[in-house]
Amino acid sequence: MDIALTQSSTMFTIDTREGNAEVVIMGKPTRKRAVTMLNIPISGALRAGLQERVVGSVAMGSSALLEWALEELERQRVSIQAQPNP
Repeated sequence: MDIALTQSSTMFTIDTREGNAEVVIMGKPTRKRAVTMLNIPISGALRAGLQERVVGSVAMGSSALLEWALEELERQRVSIQAQPNP
């Protein structure tokens, strides 16, 4: 039996179903609705992984993935600390 978890934001509705290996993201992110745009560096391996795992727009999937990950961090009550290599 699948258990559904739905999160909503101003840009996306994210449905996660346990027992199913996918997260379904519905939304219509546009530049008009966006507060800011991010220009972030990613490795070739990360881009390849995104292209392999995201069905549809990699830009939209990346934005939704960030939102989903932030909610997951909050749910687990953890944070990420990013620092440059020494």
